[in-house]
Amino acid sequence: MFIDGYHLTPNWPAIRTKNNDDWICHEVAAFGRAHKRMLISQGVSEGRIFLVNPPLLSAQERYGRRREETDEFDVIVLSWQPLHRNPLASYSSPRRTLRDALITLKSSGYRNIAVKIRWRAERTYVAALCRELDLAIPILEGPLHTHLHRTSLFVGGISGAVAQVIGADLRYIIFEPEENGYSDSMISKSHAISRSSISRTVDELQNLLLTSATSWLGDYHENLFVK
Repeated sequence: MFIDGYHLTPNWPAIRTKNNDDWICHEVAAFGRAHKRMLISQGVSEGRIFLVNPPLLSAQERYGRRREETDEFDVIVLSWQPLHRNPLASYSSPRRTLRDALITLKSSGYRNIAVKIRWRAERTYVAALCRELDLAIPILEGPLHTHLHRTSLFVGGISGAVAQVIGADLRYIIFEPEENGYSDSMISKSHAISRSSISRTVDELQNLLLTSATSWLGDYHENLFVK
């Protein structure tokens, strides 16, 4: 079993046998040591786990950091999506979360901001929100790895984008209000982030922005890569 992207919380492997006494998959790929530790903590035997470097990072290896002294943007904000498997998640949350993030960034002194959307269909609500806030903000599309050279700071939710950004030796601050569907209990089972390393409220986001903090725990060379 290979997962899509990089799961920061243990959402997998979810498929078990009819009697619920074993995993259906015989082997599970762990994307680095942090992933392996999380799998073991969820009851997957070490003998069924094999380590590989995160496949999503292979596409960005040819996109190095720009060598200019200044970045094109002060920060790139990544659009949110709710955790669909949690019935308590609010599908109206991404717009509110983006609005709060943009207001907090502006009040924290960030001026040159861009928003990176996941899908083209998001452009409509993002553009409308920017007009509502009277902000002239570029809306970026396409694979994330093609934008990694444009800034040193990303703000977004819990997603595989965290591994992509951290793997490029950049800074990622997680802003994940509870209404998006990620509970504190889920976050506590992660081996890459913790409740204290992320922000749930605008005040917590502002505090992380004021420091040099990033939401990834520990040395990413040790936790994200095999060698």
